[in-house]
Amino acid sequence: MKEVRVQATQLPFTFVPLRWLAMGAVCLALFAVATESYRSPTTFFDLTGFSSEAIVFLAVGLFFYCRTQLFPVLPRKMSRLLKKIIFPIVFFITISFSIIAALLEPNQLYSYTLINYQKVGVLAFGLSYIVLLDQSSERLTNHGQRIILWSAPLLFVFFLLMSLWPFDYLKEVVKEDNAVEWLQCIALIVSSIYAFLVGWTYRKKKQWILALLYFFAAFILIVIAADEISWGQRLLQIESPATFKDGNLQGETNLHNFSLLHHLVGIGYICISGYALSSQFIIDYLTKKTTAKKAIVILSVLRVPWWLGGYFVLPLIYNLIGLFFVIHPYSTWAEVTELFLYTGLFLIFFEKYLRQQQGEDVV
Repeated sequence: MKEVRVQATQLPFTFVPLRWLAMGAVCLALFAVATESYRSPTTFFDLTGFSSEAIVFLAVGLFFYCRTQLFPVLPRKMSRLLKKIIFPIVFFITISFSIIAALLEPNQLYSYTLINYQKVGVLAFGLSYIVLLDQSSERLTNHGQRIILWSAPLLFVFFLLMSLWPFDYLKEVVKEDNAVEWLQCIALIVSSIYAFLVGWTYRKKKQWILALLYFFAAFILIVIAADEISWGQRLLQIESPATFKDGNLQGETNLHNFSLLHHLVGIGYICISGYALSSQFIIDYLTKKTTAKKAIVILSVLRVPWWLGGYFVLPLIYNLIGLFFVIHPYSTWAEVTELFLYTGLFLIFFEKYLRQQQGEDVV
């Protein structure tokens, strides 16, 4: 499989201050966690209205976007400080405190230390991604696929560890209007932008079928993003119409939580995840069965890179289990699986855009 070489690719929304913004977000994440890791777990939230978890996720997202351009985000001394001192310390605290807390009564460890190790754990997760991405430009280019391949299990281990923390910490993170839901929305919006840009490139090449396909995908993604946040209902504090109050599982103004549609959405997620994981075999088979050149071109474009498959394993398994239960036995993981799915979709359109800009597109 040919590597995606990104050093000559000019991404949209890229400008010099973005590097400083990413570095500032990393520093802000360190500060936010520092204020909430001792005694009160809501100090930063009370001051700004944003949780430390949201700031950590934002820092990782900005860092990833800059590193795809191979921009050096962190100064060398700060990079060494993170890798050699800060990250090992927060990683040790997360693992050791998580193990000790599992052996004690809930809140007993906190009463001894006054340390909110869950907050430190979120920082450890964020720094693990940052350290993973903070490689030399040559290494990042040559091993980018492996980094993305391993990022999915790393994210799963992080949420699995979070589910073991006391006081239903995972449930707090996946609540409405919390970090995970907004990450989903951002992933969908950015995916929609890149799907539109890919479609626009095909339009300029007069590849109308592919252009319409990607334009349609961009439209669907933006609709899903709006529906995920109930079309801004909670932000605008608008009361739900009677139809949504009665028929919606959450009583909110969105479509995907209606009983019938909720089931169909799960089936849709199974189809998307199943296709992403098996597209290599499906397209190879269909390509052998057709001699039409245009059909072969379209099929090759719809191939999902194998190294993105990790983000579709959890959504596939979760929704397959949901087919056999009226109430899902692992419903806490619903928002997490959606985050995996939407991140995978973002990476698909993002990778496609990079290939177009590098002239590696087959069309």
